[in-house]
Amino acid sequence: MTRSTIRRLAGGVAATALAVTTLAAAGAAPAQASSCTTQTTIQVNGNAANKTVTYGQSASIWAQTVITGCDDTTAGNGKRPPGTLVIQRSADGRSWSTLATGADSHATYFGPIPRTVFYRAVHNGSTYASHTFGRSSDSLRVAVKRYVKVVDRSTSRRSVGVFKIRPAASIRGMRAVFQVRRNGAWRSYKRVLVPRTGNVRATFANSRRGIKYRMVLPSARGFVKASYGPFVARRY
Repeated sequence: MTRSTIRRLAGGVAATALAVTTLAAAGAAPAQASSCTTQTTIQVNGNAANKTVTYGQSASIWAQTVITGCDDTTAGNGKRPPGTLVIQRSADGRSWSTLATGADSHATYFGPIPRTVFYRAVHNGSTYASHTFGRSSDSLRVAVKRYVKVVDRSTSRRSVGVFKIRPAASIRGMRAVFQVRRNGAWRSYKRVLVPRTGNVRATFANSRRGIKYRMVLPSARGFVKASYGPFVARRY
């Protein structure tokens, strides 16, 4: 074999090695990242709908985020993605304060509801391995009505009730409206100014069969409009 032939063979071997090396480099390229969508849900006392509670009650807030879809099939739908989930509260729906932070896209909070407020849960997105999980949030409004305790102060001659409204600061200087039930409808009976104490005293006409009344308090100062009753004024 001549020297020139040996050089050609050597060159052929080098080319083959180069091709193998090139193939190996191409096979080591990273996999394409998968994009996933998420859905966040928040509930108050087991209810996902907007609801009304009475002043003085506490609430159990529960929230979680789940995967709803990915570009590939390696991440299971319905499972919680990695990342943190925060529960927040706002009086106006614009300025928010954080109440709780949970890991693994799950969070809970238990505490009083001082007035009508908004709650929301926010998952800011996360990444894990080759997956990117999108941001999602959910919110609801919890309306708070005032607490009223009725104390019967009736005598044999008059039907009298004392209505203790709390919190007193939410209603003082305003008027409580009393209505009477007549001919299948509620009709205005009297309007009473609420003092600083929040305690309203009212006298009602009665009968042997009984007359139905109720009290209506206005929407103001972080509390919603609500009616209380009916109660019956009966003469014995």
